[in-house]
This record gives sequence, structure tokens and C-alpha cells, in this order.
Amino acid sequence: MARLNAALLLSAAALMVLPPASAMAQAATADEAEQKEADAEAEADVSGAASGATVLQRITVGGQSAKDKAYKTPAAVTSLDAVDVERFGQNSVGDLLRTVPGVFTESNTRSPALSVNIRGMQDFGRNAVTIDGARQNLQVSGHGSNGWVFVDPNLLVGIDVQRGIVSSAQGSGVIGGAVDFRTIGVDDVVQPGRQWGAMTKTTWGDNGFGRSGMAAAGVRLNEDFGFAGAISGRKSSDYTDAWGFPVAGTGQELSSGLLKLNANPGEDQKLDLGAVLYRNDWTVGATDMEADVNTFTAAYSFTPVGNDLIDLRINAYHNDAGFEQLFGPSHISRNTLVEYKDKGTGGSIANTSRFDLGQAQLAVEYGGEYYFDAVRTTASSTVGGTPDGAYGGLTPAGDRGVGGVFSKSTLSLGRFDLIGALRYDAYTLTGSGYNTFPGGLIPVGPFSVDNSEGKLTGKGTLAFTPLEGIQIYGSWGTGFRPPAITETLMAGIHPGNMSFLRFRPNPFLKPEVSTGWEVGANLSFDGLLFADDRLRVKASYFDNEVEDYITSVWSIAGGINFTYMNTADPARLKGFELEANYDLGYVFAGLAYTNTDIRLAPPAPTFGLTLTPPKEVWTATAGLRLFDERLTLGGRVRFVSESEVFNVLGTITPNPEYRLYDAFLNLQVSENVSAFLTAENITNEGYLVAKDNSFQYGSGRTIMGGFTTKF
Repeated sequence: MARLNAALLLSAAALMVLPPASAMAQAATADEAEQKEADAEAEADVSGAASGATVLQRITVGGQSAKDKAYKTPAAVTSLDAVDVERFGQNSVGDLLRTVPGVFTESNTRSPALSVNIRGMQDFGRNAVTIDGARQNLQVSGHGSNGWVFVDPNLLVGIDVQRGIVSSAQGSGVIGGAVDFRTIGVDDVVQPGRQWGAMTKTTWGDNGFGRSGMAAAGVRLNEDFGFAGAISGRKSSDYTDAWGFPVAGTGQELSSGLLKLNANPGEDQKLDLGAVLYRNDWTVGATDMEADVNTFTAAYSFTPVGNDLIDLRINAYHNDAGFEQLFGPSHISRNTLVEYKDKGTGGSIANTSRFDLGQAQLAVEYGGEYYFDAVRTTASSTVGGTPDGAYGGLTPAGDRGVGGVFSKSTLSLGRFDLIGALRYDAYTLTGSGYNTFPGGLIPVGPFSVDNSEGKLTGKGTLAFTPLEGIQIYGSWGTGFRPPAITETLMAGIHPGNMSFLRFRPNPFLKPEVSTGWEVGANLSFDGLLFADDRLRVKASYFDNEVEDYITSVWSIAGGINFTYMNTADPARLKGFELEANYDLGYVFAGLAYTNTDIRLAPPAPTFGLTLTPPKEVWTATAGLRLFDERLTLGGRVRFVSESEVFNVLGTITPNPEYRLYDAFLNLQVSENVSAFLTAENITNEGYLVAKDNSFQYGSGRTIMGGFTTKF
């Protein structure tokens, strides 16, 4: 820890004293006319969703909606809003994320545990997955993914996705990308100029969907203080597939809630406090599952008017995640209760200074972040020879801290933006265990680990705007991902007296280092063919290599032995991403397309990650708005090409391609009440989804509908 702290302090001093010539901050400085136009657009009810959804209430960032800002950012970013969540995220947030180019999920349509894959990178912190900025680092190793996040769709108001190297806050230890789930806040409940507000959502569905509901209320005591709270619940049963057979383990019993507080402690200051509480119960085979995740956040900002040197943001969080497995009498681990706990604490501090250089504008952001995870795993029995309180095996206990300092800047000159970033990241990992089996990297007996390492990485981007509404860019960057606790400390045998399946630790793992480039273009036109139409297009091509990629390998020596190792050959990830939206008011259409070539080394991990993302995924949406836009109706087509699933010994099994058809409807009954209806898989197509080293039949035709109110 001392080495890590010393490195961070030295790097912080260097970055804050030296001129930030290679640093960046996305300079979103627009001239006065452009800003007024953006502000006017932000007040209108328009459409620009990646899914073609109608944006009834736009989220604005710096005078622009989050979606519009994405189409003017020279990076692979996408923003979804509350309408997208309502229209396509009721069944599963994973279904909604799969409509984002470059993003896939391993979760089944009804599984509450979500594992996010960005450009082929998944699990063990390769992606930063956050709820209101708080990292979700729970990892439970088994026959499926190793990184889980739990989120209630009823509490979501938006999702922000960044693909590729993250060069500012949330970038420490990340090589794939970042996903932030935004939950209900005071401004979502209490309308501008109002003192109080309330909103509800009630949904019913067939085919096991059951019912779900949410109620929220908020109060603004004055212009400097407000708070809001929400409660939500859902009870679902097992769904049936296209042939009418029930699919076991797809029901859930969810309860969640949140509390948000906004305060203005002084002039030009803002303080946001939040708590999001989540609990879910479900059953997989003979195993009862329970997840409890409590997330607490604090965000402070200080932006004095007329001072371009200070734009300060301080964020802190604590995430208390727990997961339990109770193996029933018919399971190989008979009557064993296993508990996993990850207490994660972290935060970041950043400031942006802006300089007017005459013909040029310079924005410099600098700061640092740190997060720490304390993982504990215990078992209540000795089934399979695993001693009580030291389950170890698949998900060992340990501590890991990751932190970094960064500086990034944008120099804007005419039609050019030159963006540079520099960061130093480091980590510490401590833990202990007992290596039972000879022939591994360490001798038989007790072992302890105290590892630390750091690395300097950077990213550079050049963006060019040849004509108004057209932006092209190219970037190159490197990233750093330290080994995880499980990858380093995994030791023991498979639960359930399966002594022939062994796990050996590897305290000598090297961090993964990603290097790659990307080229892309953004198109943003208003009034292109008609006076009121809008066209938004975002396209990118990327090519990345990951040196020292970490995967599990197996050997046979007195049994089947698994060890996490650095691969000799780099993993190669490249692909093309496209999202396009056209909106003419009464008619709209959207397309999201991904074509990737993911070559992990070896072809895929033989234990843990089970799914290589499909080569091709596309979603096409089209719809109409009728009766002064009070009625919106449309359809969607989802296509997923053949993918590959790997069992624990590396056997490859292809998963056939499939195409699903959906329909949706929204009716604004009155100013405060709206009704919605969604039909998924309306042709009752039979298909398979990857699940725990195998396949699971997808849901058959499902119809969901309900009401939302807002007062």
C-alpha cells in the first residue's frame, strides 16, 4: 500500500506542476449562437434515441441533451433515456444494452444477474460498470460469467455507455469501456417550478412476467433543498419457450428502493446524496439464490460563475454487495450455504480549467480516483472437504485497491480539436490461502500474496469538422487492467466432493495491457430533407490488442487442474459499429449495427467466461406518431448471428443465429397519465441463449402493458 500511495502522490505532483500539453478535456465550448440553438432544442419534445424512441423529457448536459452530445463527441459513446428503458427494458436491462453497438450481455432475458461485454472484454473489472457512479465489482465464479451487476429497470432513467479506453475518472483498471446506470433523482420526480411531485408505474405481463410496480415522490422545500424517494417490486414466475415448455430458474422476486437528496450548500455549489437498495431472490435448479446490494453515493460540485479555472467535482461511494447460494439436497454440494460479500469503497476528484487563447480554446481536466474492494467468502458446511469459513475454491477472499491520477486536455482551433490524455494507474492485491496440489506454480502448503504494480498510459485523439454537422476523428490509446482477486488466489477443489477438479493459485500474474486505435465519424443534421427532420449518425472502426491476456488454462496431472495464466499471444479485438436515427416528427426510424472479430487467446477462456459475442448484431426500429403525437406505435427487429459457447474443457459449441420481432405502443391518455404496451417475439420464434457453459431456450411470445402517472 505504501508503494501505491507514494506512486500516486508523485504522479499527482508531476501532472499538476508540469504543463498539461498532452492532456485533455473534451472542450464542449460552443459559440453563443450554437449554444442558444442547443438550448432551444433541449426544451422541445423530439426523438433521437438509438432505438428510435421518442424523448418525452430530455436529459440535458451543458445545454445539449445527452443523446445529442454523444453525436458530437469524437469517441464511441451512446446515451439511452427513460423512454428507451420503458419501451425495451421492462423485461431485462440486458435486452436494452444489446441494442447498443459493441455491447452484449451474457445474462438470460429474465436473469437478474447482468454481465456486460464491451467489444469482447468482460469480467474481472475489464469494464467499469457503475450505478450512479458507484462501481459494481461483485465477482462470483462458477460455470458462467465472473462479473455481476444488479439493477432494477423500474428505477432507471438512463444508461451511458463508453466503448474503448476511458481516459478520465472511471478509467482506472479499465480496458473495455464503461457503463453507468442512472437512477431516479429529484429532478425526475419534481418538475421545474414545482414544489412537489409524484410518479408511478404499474406493469403486467403474460408468459411468467407477472407484475411489477414503482412509486416515487419528491419535495423541494426551497430552491436550495429537495429530496425524493422510490420503492419498487416485481414478482415473476418461470417463462415458457416458443414450444410451450417452462424454462426453470427464470422467475424472480425483486424489491428495491432509493432515496435522493439535493442541496445547494453555498453559491455555485451543489451536493447530491443517494442510496439505492436492491434485494432479489430466485432459483436455479436445486440452488436458491439471493442478492443484496446497497449503494451509497455522494457528489459535490463547485463551479463559481465567472471563474474559468475552477470546475470542481468530488465523488465518493460505498457499495455493499452480498450474494448467497443455498445448495439443495439434490445438488452435488448438498445443503451448503455459501455467502459472498464485496464491500467496495471509492471516489474521485477532478477539476477542469478553461483558457481563452484568442484563436484557440484550451480545456484541461486533471484529478485522480481510487477504489478498494474487500471480498469475503464463507461456507456453512464441510461438504466436499471444504472447511467451514474457508470455502475459497472458486471465489476466494482477498483485498484489492486500484487507483490513478490523470490529466487530459482539448485544444480547439477552428475546425480542429486536438485531444490528449495521460494517466498513471497502480494496484495492490493482498490475500492468502492453501495450495493443496503439487506441480503448480507454488509449493503445497499455505501461501500469501502482497502484489503491487503501476503503469503509465495515454490516449490521443484528433477530430476534424470539415463542414457543419460532420465530424471525423482518429484516436490511439493504451490501457491497464490489473489481475483480480479470483484470478490470483483461486485454490482448492470443486465443491461437492469433486476432488478431480482442482484449482491452483497464481501469484505471478502480470497485468493486461491494451493497445489500439479507432477511427470514426459523427453526422448531425437538422432540416436535411424537410424543415423539421433530424438525422443523427455515429460510426466507428476499432482495432485493439491485449498483451498478457489472463485466462484459465487446464492440465491433467492426477486430475483436471485449472490455473489462471497470462497468454503468450495477445488477444485481438476489432470491429465496426454504427448507430443511425432519422426523425420527421410523425415518423421515425433507427438502426444499431455491430460487426466484430473477437479472437481471444486461446480462442476463449476454458473456465469462467463462456460466451464469445456474436459476430453480427443489429436492431432496426421504426414507428409513427399520430393524433398530435399522443399515440406512438412501431416495431423492432433484433438479429443475432451465430455465437460460440465453451464448456470448462474448451469444447466449442455453436449457437445458431436468430431473429426476433417486437411491437410497441404508447398512448398519452391525459397530461399526467400514459399507457404502454409491448409485445416481444411476436412470431413466437424458438431460439437459444448462452447460459452457464451451455444453452437455455429463450422466452416465447410475451406481452406486457401498463400505466405510468406523473403529477
